[in-house]
Amino acid sequence: MIFESICLCGILLAGAKSYQKLSKNGLIPSLVAENKYTRQLQLKEISSLEDECERKEVDKKANRDIAIASGSFGLSIIGSLFYAPLGPLSMVGMMYINRDLIKSGYRSLIDKGKPNVGLLVASNSILFFVSGYYVVANLATCLWSCYTKLLTRIEDNSKRDFIDVFKRQSRFVWVLFNGIEVEMPFESLKSGDIVVIHAGETIPIDGFVTDGTALVDQHILTGESQPAEKGLGDEVLALTVVLSGQLHVHTEKTGDDTTSAKIGQVLNEMVDFKTHMQLRATEMADKSIWPTLLVGGISYPFFGPLGPLIINAAMPINKLLVPASFSVLSTFNKASKNGILIKDGRTLELLKRVDTVVFDKTGTLTQERPHVVHIYTCNDSQNNEVFTYAAAAEEKQNHPIAKAIQEKAFLMQLPIPEISEAEYKIGYGITVTIDNKLVRVGSFRFIEMEDIPIPAVIKQKQTYCHKRGNSFILVAVNNEVSGAIELQPTVRPEAKAVIDSLRLHHGIKSMAIISGDQEAPTRKLAEELGITNYFAQVLPQDKAKLIAQLQEEGKGVCYVGDGINDAIALKQADVSVSLSGASTVATDTAQVILMDEKLDQLEQLFYIAKNFDGNMKSIFATVIISSLMAVGGGLFLHLGLAYAIVINEIGFMGGIGIALYPLLQHNQKPPALPNKVEH
Repeated sequence: MIFESICLCGILLAGAKSYQKLSKNGLIPSLVAENKYTRQLQLKEISSLEDECERKEVDKKANRDIAIASGSFGLSIIGSLFYAPLGPLSMVGMMYINRDLIKSGYRSLIDKGKPNVGLLVASNSILFFVSGYYVVANLATCLWSCYTKLLTRIEDNSKRDFIDVFKRQSRFVWVLFNGIEVEMPFESLKSGDIVVIHAGETIPIDGFVTDGTALVDQHILTGESQPAEKGLGDEVLALTVVLSGQLHVHTEKTGDDTTSAKIGQVLNEMVDFKTHMQLRATEMADKSIWPTLLVGGISYPFFGPLGPLIINAAMPINKLLVPASFSVLSTFNKASKNGILIKDGRTLELLKRVDTVVFDKTGTLTQERPHVVHIYTCNDSQNNEVFTYAAAAEEKQNHPIAKAIQEKAFLMQLPIPEISEAEYKIGYGITVTIDNKLVRVGSFRFIEMEDIPIPAVIKQKQTYCHKRGNSFILVAVNNEVSGAIELQPTVRPEAKAVIDSLRLHHGIKSMAIISGDQEAPTRKLAEELGITNYFAQVLPQDKAKLIAQLQEEGKGVCYVGDGINDAIALKQADVSVSLSGASTVATDTAQVILMDEKLDQLEQLFYIAKNFDGNMKSIFATVIISSLMAVGGGLFLHLGLAYAIVINEIGFMGGIGIALYPLLQHNQKPPALPNKVEH
C-alpha cells in the first residue's frame, strides 16, 4: 500500500505541475461550444453559462468534491499506517462524491435494463470496501475529481470565449419622424416606419424605397457579384448593404418576417442529424460495461476480489474519454492559433470522410473588391483623362468599386485633383466639379437619368460586360460621355493553389462551384481554377438540394460559403466552412470559420484534421496496451493490484501527454504550390 500510494501520489503531483505550467504558457486549450441547433439556441445555451450564480455553484461543488476526496485519501493513508478503523471510514467520502453516478447506474439498470458507467463505479466501490483497498479507492476518486474540475473549467471558459462570435447585430436604427431622423431600438420598429439607411450601413428590414438612390450589395442573399441600383419604389431586403447613396425605406417586414429570417426558419426545419453523432470513445464506453462486468465476474472464482478489481480498473474505455477530450481541446487550440475556429469536435472526424468540396462563388472564391480590366473611351477622350476624372470622383468613397478604381489610379501614377466635400452629389453615381467641369461617374442607369446621350459603342460594351457578369461604370464630362470602365470580380490569389493542394494531398476527388450569379462569369471562373462542375443562377434552397444529391451518391461533402443564401447548403453539408466577415447567419451555421478570411486556411484545416486522426489512434493504442499489460501482469504474473493501477495510470497520463503534444509543436504549414492566380 505504501508503494502504491507513493507511485500514484507522484503521478498526481506530476499532473498538477504539468497543468500549472501549461496554464501559465497559455497551452491549455478551450472547448468550443457545439453548434447544435439554431443561433437562438446557441445564444440561450451560452447565456446560461454566463449566469454568475450557476457558474459559482458548479465551481463550489467541484471544489467541495476535491476537498472531500483529498480528506478521504489522507484518512485512508493514516488508517493504513497507524489506525486501521480509519480505512473503512474513509470510504464514506468516496461514496458521497460518487453518489450521483451510483444512482444513475441503479436507475439505468432498473428503468432501462442496461448498465452504464455508474454501475461499474458502484461495483468497484463495493469490491474496494470488501477487499480493504481503501487507499487505492480514495486516490482514484481524488484523481477523477481533479480531472472533472479541469474539464469543467476549460469547457466553461471556452464557451464564454465564443459569446462575441454569436452576438453581432445592430441594436439601433434611424427612423424618420416629421422630417427628423430619430435613433430608436431595432426591436421597436413596426410596419410603416420610414427607416433611413446611409452609405456603409446594413439594411435592417424588408421594404420599398420612398426616397433617395443608392447602390446596394445583395450578394449575401442573391449571390450576384454586381451591386444593385435601388431607387423610388424598388424593393430592398434585410441584411443587404448600402454601398453609396442614401435611402428612405418604408418598412414592410421586420424581425422573423424578413427574407433573411425565413431562410433561418428553413434551417430550423431541417433535420440536424449531426447532433446524434458521438465520439468513438463514448460509444465504446456504453457498449463495454456488460462485457467488463461479465469478465470480472468470471475471474472471481479464480482470482478472488482481485480479479474483478483489476479488470474493472483496467477497463480502457473510461481512460479514453479524458485523453480524447484533451485531444479535441488541443486541436481546437492549435487551429485557433492558425486562425481557424472549429465549433464542434465531431467536425474533425467528419473531415476524414470528405471527398468532395463545393465552393460558393461570390465572396468565397472571389474577393469583395473587383479589379479594373479595361478602360473604354469615346468622343476623342484619352484613357488617362477618363480614369483621372473617375478616380477623383471616387477618391473619398469606400465601397468596393471605388477602392478598385483608387487602386488602379495609384498603379497608373495618375495625379488626382482635390475636390471639396461640398461638391459631392451621391446617388446611383457621383457628381463633382473638377477644373470648372461637371463630372458624373456612375452606372448606365445614372447617366440615363441625367439625360446624357450614350454613344452606341458604349451601349455595345455595356451589353457585352453584362453578359460576362462584370461591372460597367460610365464617365461623363459636361453632359457628354467620355468613356467607361469595366471591372471584373477578383479571384482570390490563393484559390488555385489551394484547389490543387486539396486534390494532391487530401484525396479530394471532386470539386464544384455553386453560385446565384450568371452562367458566364461562373463558367469562366470554373475554367480558370480547373473545376469541371459548376452550377449558376441557383436559388438558396436549390443549393441544399444539390448538396443532398451529392450525398445520396455516397460522397462526403464540404461546402464553403459566406452568404445568407449559403446558409441552407451549409446546414446540409457534412462539413460546413465560412469565412470571417461573412453574413452572421453563415458564420452561425458553419461548423468552421476561417478567421483570416483566406482560403489557404482551408488547406490548413485538412492538415489539422489529419494530424488529429493520427493523434487519436496513438491515444487509443497507448491506453489499450497499458490496460492489457495491467491485466496480464496483475493477474497472470501475480504482480498485484498496485502494479495494475500504476500501469493504468501511466497509460492514462501517456494518453493525456499524446493529446497535448500538438500544443508543443510549431505550427505546421502546408507545402506551397505554384500556379497561384495573381491580379
